[in-house]
Amino acid sequence: MEYIKIPPEISLNEVIKKDFVLAPSSLTRVIIKNKDTQYLRDLISLKEKGQEVGSSAYITKSNKFFIRTRAVNKHNWILYKKSKEGIIPINPLFFKKYDLRKGDVLLCKDSNIGECAIIHSEEFKDDFTISGGFIKLRFAKNTYYIFAMLKSAFFKEQLLSTTARGSTIKHAKDMYLDCVIPFPVSKSRDKVISSVEKLTQEIIQNEANILENHNNIFSFIAEELKSNQKGDSFSYNFPFLEDVNKTLRLDAGIYSEDYSYKVFMIKNYIHGCSDLYSLGFKAERGTSLEIKGLGTRIDSDIPKEGFYELIIPTNISVYGTVMESSFIGTKADLRTIKKGDIIFGGEGFEKGRTFVVCEEVGNTATNYHGIKIFREKENLFESIFVRCFLAYWREEGMIDYIGVGGSGGHCAPEYFNYLLIPNFPSKKKKEIVKLYYNEDKVNLGIYQLAKRNKQLKIEVKDLIDKIVAGKL
Repeated sequence: MEYIKIPPEISLNEVIKKDFVLAPSSLTRVIIKNKDTQYLRDLISLKEKGQEVGSSAYITKSNKFFIRTRAVNKHNWILYKKSKEGIIPINPLFFKKYDLRKGDVLLCKDSNIGECAIIHSEEFKDDFTISGGFIKLRFAKNTYYIFAMLKSAFFKEQLLSTTARGSTIKHAKDMYLDCVIPFPVSKSRDKVISSVEKLTQEIIQNEANILENHNNIFSFIAEELKSNQKGDSFSYNFPFLEDVNKTLRLDAGIYSEDYSYKVFMIKNYIHGCSDLYSLGFKAERGTSLEIKGLGTRIDSDIPKEGFYELIIPTNISVYGTVMESSFIGTKADLRTIKKGDIIFGGEGFEKGRTFVVCEEVGNTATNYHGIKIFREKENLFESIFVRCFLAYWREEGMIDYIGVGGSGGHCAPEYFNYLLIPNFPSKKKKEIVKLYYNEDKVNLGIYQLAKRNKQLKIEVKDLIDKIVAGKL
């Protein structure tokens, strides 16, 4: 906690306000030097609470959608329309219109306490409703400045410091309204606010571009497969005993009609297909990071000399970006990753998430759940294309079909012979690859956009820290 401090003294009125609870955790609070602050309640021009519809309203297909609190997290600043876990179709009879406009902020008041996202386009206006865990906020001015503050650790720590442990903001009523938003105290107040807003808007636009590139990758792959099929037609048959003998698997996933059809589309592609191994790729797990195997282990959230940077599946997004890294110091030698390597999530609900190392890296590793897919002779172009197709197969549910086990299951290297890759022409591959990694400084790929946003967020944090400290 960067901003929460223990006050040197506390008034009787504060003790009474806390219901005479004298536990130190309930008395700590955010203390800042900047006195030019305003309560969030005084900056809001409109606030509206969401509604709960109940799981009985959830249906498979609909033209109306329900935004749940899991649609927002600390890494993403915008709301993603195709968030499978966070946005679900509902029965239109339960729909309530919230007139979601560009610039509206959705703040979680329970569950993901204090997390928020901004509406970045008008596509949410008519057909999306919000859960009772959200408050929709609209601001008369300085929307992007205030939103940057809401995304900061400063705001979240304020919020958590006012809420008793084990409870939620819902139980604490509307305490988020009592959080303060600091403003620059310098003569260049408007200029500093403008700087924060411009950085914030660039982060938002970059996220929107990542999403667009991600969707275009899938569209290009689907269109290429669909438009270039041989003359054969698909017919589904239940598995024969000889099919089961070949695989020695009894799980239904790889015998389903949907799986069979999608495999047919790959095998029936006019240019054929290959598996990972025939393309020259190999696969190996990262090092187990359990202390009993390492002997010594020191964890850190920041880089330290001699430490390994860890890129693990839980920190890889569905868009092929690394949301955050951690660092570990150990005397043990970890299996490292290098440029051109693909990190593939082998277990759990992150199973099948992928990331390509597109630049030279130093002491970088993954854990046992991260499977390194690599070639002895690096070929970044081929690695990126393979990663994009694996992401497409994950989106299509194919990794789930191939994997085994419960609680998310696993897709270990012994099942990688099921991972078929179509032999797209080089020209088509280039169109797909540049959406993920493009050295063109004008049209950035997903990899560069994520890297740029990482730097922008550091700049925003630095400005906010100075504003909170009254140094600007």
